[in-house]
Amino acid sequence: MADEVTSERLGVVEKKVDALAASMDASFEEVAQAFAEQRAYTDAAFERLERRFDGSDAKLERLEARFDGSDARLEGLEGRFDGSDARFERLERRFDGSDARFEGLEGRFDGSDARLEGLEGRFDGSDARFERLEGRFDGSDARFERLEGRFDGSDGRLARIERKLDQFIDVQSRT
Repeated sequence: MADEVTSERLGVVEKKVDALAASMDASFEEVAQAFAEQRAYTDAAFERLERRFDGSDAKLERLEARFDGSDARLEGLEGRFDGSDARFERLERRFDGSDARFEGLEGRFDGSDARLEGLEGRFDGSDARFERLEGRFDGSDARFERLEGRFDGSDGRLARIERKLDQFIDVQSRT
């Protein structure tokens, strides 16, 4: 009996081990299949990337050729800039001479400024005299207006006297 129980137990354990082995085999098969799919995807992505790099290499070669042409053009420009620098140096020397002449002119203008300030002072004195004269003319205007008013009054009286004289002459000429 003990052998039977042991044999049964061994059968049960054997079935469990077989089931576990089958389950593990299925899991390993799934993992292996996932690895294979991932490997295929990685290979495809690598091939696409490799094709892009091949295209990029051609583009880089074209860019390098263009840079070589640009380098030659830049060397030509550098030569032209060297010529321009020499011309600017000559111009700077000419401007230095002009600066000295302008400094001399500035000194002359400073002297003229002093003379102009003297003239301005004289004009200020003339302005003050003109203002005094204007004040006197303003006073004269008021006096002339008063005189005009007096003459206006005299005109009326003279007109009355003239009428009376005309009447007197008329009366005398009738008699």
